[in-house]
Amino acid sequence: ILHGIADYPVATTVLLKIQNGSDNDYFVNFNAQWGINRGSSEGGNQVTVVSRARGPRDSFAESELVAKLGSGGSYSFLGYTISVGKIDINKGTAEVMVLPALQNSCNIL
Repeated sequence: ILHGIADYPVATTVLLKIQNGSDNDYFVNFNAQWGINRGSSEGGNQVTVVSRARGPRDSFAESELVAKLGSGGSYSFLGYTISVGKIDINKGTAEVMVLPALQNSCNIL
């Protein structure tokens, strides 16, 4: 479950970083359209995927919005697929799965 950034620091899962061995890192977040994001004009109440050239943690680099996903949406890149389940705008949450490519489910222990 991803929470919108307005829920931080109460909710700690607001951003996923995916490193896949390429020259880019990928970041996944839920752009909940409330609180500090109330006026978001792009990707509001959607899961967004952003690509950025890999570098030191605090370094500056341009990023590129590569996907805006609603419920049921998915995006695949270099060995991974991001799938979005239910988006609950009242709770400011999105169900997100990040799986190896060609795998469409996971076992929950």
